[in-house]
Amino acid sequence: MVYRRIRRKRKRHSDEKLPSSARVQQRRETSPYDYREMPTTAEQIQQLQREMGNQYVVNLLQTGQHTSPASSSFLQRFVTKSDSGSTAIQREGDDEWKVTPDKWKTGEALTGDKAKDQKAQFDADAAIMYQTMFSEDADNVKGLLSPEQMEKQKQKQDLMKRILLSQAVGGVKYSTKDNPAQGTDNELQNGLNMPMASLLSHGQRHIFDAGRAGKDTTNIQSFFSFLLSGNADTTAFDNKETHGGILNSRAGASHGIDRDKAGNIREYKRGAPEDAMFGTRTIRSLYNQSQLGSNMMDQGKHYGVDLAFGGLGSQEVNGNYIGKSGRAMKPAGGSLGTGQTKFEQAKNHKGKDIQHGHLYINDNGLHNAMMLGIESSPPTATGSKASMFGVSHTADSGTIDQTKNRSVTGGQKMKPLMGDQAPAEYGGKQTQITPENFAQIQEVNRMVATLDEDAQKKFFKTILKMTPDQAQEYALSLLEAEKREKMARAGFHVGM
Repeated sequence: MVYRRIRRKRKRHSDEKLPSSARVQQRRETSPYDYREMPTTAEQIQQLQREMGNQYVVNLLQTGQHTSPASSSFLQRFVTKSDSGSTAIQREGDDEWKVTPDKWKTGEALTGDKAKDQKAQFDADAAIMYQTMFSEDADNVKGLLSPEQMEKQKQKQDLMKRILLSQAVGGVKYSTKDNPAQGTDNELQNGLNMPMASLLSHGQRHIFDAGRAGKDTTNIQSFFSFLLSGNADTTAFDNKETHGGILNSRAGASHGIDRDKAGNIREYKRGAPEDAMFGTRTIRSLYNQSQLGSNMMDQGKHYGVDLAFGGLGSQEVNGNYIGKSGRAMKPAGGSLGTGQTKFEQAKNHKGKDIQHGHLYINDNGLHNAMMLGIESSPPTATGSKASMFGVSHTADSGTIDQTKNRSVTGGQKMKPLMGDQAPAEYGGKQTQITPENFAQIQEVNRMVATLDEDAQKKFFKTILKMTPDQAQEYALSLLEAEKREKMARAGFHVGM
């Protein structure tokens, strides 16, 4: 791609003698592009740029209309794919995006048609993840949270948005082989055929690998700070004011990561023979120390964030409302004196408090990587809390085959859902974080943060239903479109 300053009078197209509106109409009539649709791929955006110019494309993405209005802010209308495969503006309030008890039961209504069952589950995943980010039904529990608690809720929603953006822009590679090799013997590949919304919805964890720490790598602490606060400054990481104090320390977890001598990041799970404790260390860690001269089994730090998973105010599978930190709340009768409903903690048939949705984070500075996953319920020593599906999280959970339990969105776990196409259980989904793509991730986050809420919702509805490869292509094409528009405004011609 070549940028050059325009120093001579621009050559006119043969139709530029026509009035502006007539030129637009003439180009529409002669173009092979279907102007009833919106561009959703890099190729479509580039085709429109060639035919109509950069400003036309920017205005189109701002307004959702094939016209040329005055430019305002970047990207104000977004689209999603309809069932027929054509593109259409997503209507606000569609039942497709509402979370109800039936949405959580999608995994129970299996038809035996694998493709049909997968699509139904993926659509449910998208709705549940979308409401986790936006909580459109929060008014159902109005008054249940204080202003300070509502601010924490927003911080958690923004965290989930930044995780999704990082996966989209950074790209997702996968392998059907546990702990695949990287580097010259790369066993990670593109082409994961599932939507972005489902990456964390069916068990398993996701690794963000910044590579062995060095001058040409990203500090994983900067990335972690960005996820929490939108600020990559590591000095902001320990400041609770920066991320709303939403992060809870965990004493431990059954999963962890290390790095082998070849530099490959590895996920492990306690319960394997090599992870048996020998004093205060594991056999694996002692072996790695003998081989590498350092404790390469450093567990890093374990954190958790309790989520209003499925959206604050949405209904969970039992018909209760989702409240603070994913607690299931039911009307208690009476009111708070302001016309607002009084709620109480809902319990399951075993008398356990229902609390659903916990984001696990493993932050490993030694290996310059982090791993996260969404668990059904927060860990408790006595198992006094359970997910809406009755699953408790205790110290023994790591020794149990969790693939038999329902996933956090109510469906099957990854292997039963995806069969032979499923990513491997350990290290099967990874995003490499480089200085280049970390800058792109932050820039896309900046762009999205400047959008009004309606435009943000359309953006995430689009991304949630795309595969990782489609989402990456789409996000990067939007970055390119903005860059071209800025260059054109500065008087530079952008060569294709």
